[in-house]
Amino acid sequence: MVTLLAIGITQAFLLAAALWFQPRGPRLANRWLALLLGAIGVGLLSHWLYLSGFWIAVPKLLVVASTVVFLFGPLLLMYVRQATAPHLALSPASALHLLPWAANLLLLGPVLVRPDTELVGLIDESMRSYQRGEVGVGVINIARCLSLAAYTAFAVHRLGCWRRALHDQVANDERVSLSWLSFVLMLFAAVAVLVLAMVAAGPRAPIPADSAISIAMVAFALAVGVAGLRQPALFSTSRSPEDDKSDGASSGRTGALRAAAAALDAEMPIMESPRPRNVSADQAAALREKLEQEMQVGHLYRDHDLSLARLARAVGATPHQVSEVLNTTLGCTFYEFVNLHRIEAVKRDLLEGSRSVLDLALEAGFSNKSTFNKVFKDHTGQTPSAFRRAGNTS
Repeated sequence: MVTLLAIGITQAFLLAAALWFQPRGPRLANRWLALLLGAIGVGLLSHWLYLSGFWIAVPKLLVVASTVVFLFGPLLLMYVRQATAPHLALSPASALHLLPWAANLLLLGPVLVRPDTELVGLIDESMRSYQRGEVGVGVINIARCLSLAAYTAFAVHRLGCWRRALHDQVANDERVSLSWLSFVLMLFAAVAVLVLAMVAAGPRAPIPADSAISIAMVAFALAVGVAGLRQPALFSTSRSPEDDKSDGASSGRTGALRAAAAALDAEMPIMESPRPRNVSADQAAALREKLEQEMQVGHLYRDHDLSLARLARAVGATPHQVSEVLNTTLGCTFYEFVNLHRIEAVKRDLLEGSRSVLDLALEAGFSNKSTFNKVFKDHTGQTPSAFRRAGNTS
């Protein structure tokens, strides 16, 4: 266990340093992830000090380092927030997420002012009481585990909200890769489930909760490192500005991402009163007719970089009005509305000609074949090739 912890500590600190100085990708988001990995390294160091026996020489360091578990959740949430809303500044209220950690440190204040020799005895007795399963001794561990689980759940919730907000702004989201962010959250969710299972098992758990946290965090650091080696550009949740400029659509896409980030931030938390309607029934009907006209006659869906803002300009409305009509009148997001028209166009072409599926998908506005295949199957329940064969034999 001591060797495993040493490997995890080294991995966490090396990754934190690499992310902090990473020149490409979302720099601020990477630095939040670096802080998270650094905190994990400090937490692992605390456990390593205790198991190796070196804590006797630095008991105050052991106590202070043990409190960083309360920072894991807040730092994860800050990373997810920065990755999904890079254009929005943190508010002063964000500092409230540090209160559990500060309270834990404050609670330990009277202990930290004691002489080292006395502190060693207190720590030793506390550890013995914890191992005996005495009531009250593991309260801090339970609080740490609940904090970890709650923040992980909230971070997952935010990512889901970001996906929905993004679908209200852009028709093609392939250029905003969230696979890495999903990977990090999946790992952290697994950590939270493992730790909660150990806490729920209590004395019957195969390993103590602190050991479960350490093993899970070592696995997290190693997994992040292995994934980083396999995918050098891993630490990027979106394309860089230089990449966007190369395809001539930087300003439109950046504006859509800013709008999605702003919409997400305005709707967190989700449990809030509904927004007032800004479009009357008559206006909604007229706007719906204009939207359908732009799609069916103007073929606006063929634009690979079509955004909610551009569609709104085409119909002489505001993005919020268009979004409201789509959500309340048609019961769909902007992403679903545009892709529905794209799929209908491809379906007609599949039955009327012999051009390749990829050519038809790209002409209809899709950016790549994999996304097209997924959207097509979601709408029709068939692959494009199967749909063509079925239509030609009917």
